[in-house]
Amino acid sequence: MLAGALAGACQAQRDAGAPPSPVTLRVGVAQPPDGGSDTSLASVAALLGHASLVAIGRDGRVGPGLVEAWDVTSDGLRWRFHLRPNLTFHDGSAVTATEVASIVDASRAPGPMGVSPGLRDIVKVETTGPRTFALTLAAPSSMLLEGLALVRVSGGPNFDQEAGPFMVDTRDEGRLELRAFAGYHRGHPSIDRVVLLSFPTPRAAWSAMLRSEIDFLYEATPDAAAFLAAGTNAREFSFLRPYAYLVGFNLAHPPFADRRVRQALNVAIDRALVIDRALGGRGEAASSHIWPRHWAMAGRARRPPVHEPALAVALLDRAGYPPTRLTGTDMRPPGRLRFTCLIPADYPLYERLALVVQKQLADIGVDMIVEPVARAALARRLATGQFEAYLLDIASGHGFTWPYWFWHSPEADGAVPIRSSYRGADASLDRLRRARGDEEVQRALVEVDRALGDDPPGIFLCWSRITRAVDRRFVVAGDGDRDIVSNVALWRVAPQETAAR
Repeated sequence: MLAGALAGACQAQRDAGAPPSPVTLRVGVAQPPDGGSDTSLASVAALLGHASLVAIGRDGRVGPGLVEAWDVTSDGLRWRFHLRPNLTFHDGSAVTATEVASIVDASRAPGPMGVSPGLRDIVKVETTGPRTFALTLAAPSSMLLEGLALVRVSGGPNFDQEAGPFMVDTRDEGRLELRAFAGYHRGHPSIDRVVLLSFPTPRAAWSAMLRSEIDFLYEATPDAAAFLAAGTNAREFSFLRPYAYLVGFNLAHPPFADRRVRQALNVAIDRALVIDRALGGRGEAASSHIWPRHWAMAGRARRPPVHEPALAVALLDRAGYPPTRLTGTDMRPPGRLRFTCLIPADYPLYERLALVVQKQLADIGVDMIVEPVARAALARRLATGQFEAYLLDIASGHGFTWPYWFWHSPEADGAVPIRSSYRGADASLDRLRRARGDEEVQRALVEVDRALGDDPPGIFLCWSRITRAVDRRFVVAGDGDRDIVSNVALWRVAPQETAAR
């Protein structure tokens, strides 16, 4: 017995002195490679490798990132930013104030979508010290910090080096590996390697999860949820995605120029039914494009339109769209108006959403013709106004930059993501952009929310809820209604007794 106890003590000492085994996280992404290139895996890798100047929280509040602090003059026209010490890109080169100032300055050049609203008021970018840079504005802007959060901070000889917690190591067909970045400003991640694996279907991905071939299912579909819930090796994490599903209108198409028509189509839709039938019950009804979790909207957001088909019919009648009468040669059913709605081709979810909406509009005599279009062609048609309507999920983010970008009429550079001829929220969006202090921002954002609801640019349908699944041997940082991917660098492996329990 004594000999056994001594042997056990010696083994414990050897174990205590041994370095911990490297930790690998295997991630299953149910999106097949596009044309031979792992575009879907690359997008996930970008999330894991990125580091932003400032970070926008789930509630829309802006906090530090690579920038640790900032100050602004009383007139709101000059901002000074202080970088964290000893920042480096993945290749080991320094992230300096000069480098960052150059990146911010280059981000002011118009791209295909123009310039981010938060950067449009910058008139001067300068370096004021090894770790400080300053921005001078032509006018105060409540969107400046959000604009900086969207700036891609990259360096190196080819400007392809990030500064986030993980860096790409190897790429193969259907596989992309990343390793922890030792120079990450928040410390070396507990996970040493992340292996991204592409699967041709969601079923194939969650089947791999059930066989313990992957540790992290990037998105668990509704049909996978029941199987995963029955198992003991995985936990589910659900969050509301900051993208709004929308049937958007081109107001240059005569029927949609009339606000009553747009209001009628909004109250014709039962959003709960859309969520149930198209999203498997995983979502929340939308009232506008403003992120419902934003701090300024607490208790003030406009409620989603109530499903009132009779009101929809009355509004269409008043707008001059009564039911048509059939002629002897017209085999179409009687209707009030007809329009074509573009959807991305080869994406079943958009087709499901379109069919549910199409049926509800048909119930009030409106004929929505669904036209699937390839993604590239769809983007061109939307940017040039060659459409009557479209169905997409459009980014809102956790702030208000994206709603401004989508719904303010074209400005100096003339570029907008979607040329819809909508101007109903211009005045309230302008007030939001110039708002200073929490009270002004809150009043202006509530105004924007009401404008998008009372004079709608389309039918805001819903926000979708995404579910991810993680093997129980990993302790996931953070909880609640937030995306756990943003904190993979803070995950750790559970102690053996915790995993067993």
